[in-house]
Amino acid sequence: MTGWDHKALLKAQEELDPSGEKSVVIDLDVRSAESIQDAVRQFRRHFDRLDGLINNAGLLGESDGLTTTEWPELDELIETNVQGPLRVIRAFLPYLHKGSDTCIINLSSGMGASDSLHADYGPYRFSKYAINGLTRQLAEELREEAIAVHAVCPGWVRTDMGGASAPRSIHKGAETPVWLAVTPGLTTGMFWRDKAIIPW
Repeated sequence: MTGWDHKALLKAQEELDPSGEKSVVIDLDVRSAESIQDAVRQFRRHFDRLDGLINNAGLLGESDGLTTTEWPELDELIETNVQGPLRVIRAFLPYLHKGSDTCIINLSSGMGASDSLHADYGPYRFSKYAINGLTRQLAEELREEAIAVHAVCPGWVRTDMGGASAPRSIHKGAETPVWLAVTPGLTTGMFWRDKAIIPW
């Protein structure tokens, strides 16, 4: 498991794998090319292949308009939600090539669907629209290499970003991404929610 908050990673490992026998904690900040390369180095100390990669990092942002959001905030949001996942995929691609029933799963949002591009949370919607496009493009590029690429909307989940009032538990939000990761033979380049394909 990876993430930028080392203490949070250790807490998650303690909850999910108290013995530490089935998981490895690797520090990874998708906004930093150096951090990504260091994560690859940490990964290859333990593994020589990767069967599934789930890109879960994301920022909501605090502003609504693409034309009014200050550049530093917009840059950070796009870097985290779009460029970061692509950097991670490219860095780990050699290990994905060695995997079995390999897949890449990009966490998206229904707010990034083409019929949901409303004015509120414009930068966030744009970034998720972009990650959907990235998913479809990579699905075509990697089709001949037998690496499936999926986008998934987990719904509104009670995470730090989603907030305490979100209707879905973290377990429910993780259900479809995990299912995608362990279910071979699914059509590549699709957008999923609750184990069903939804419109782009």
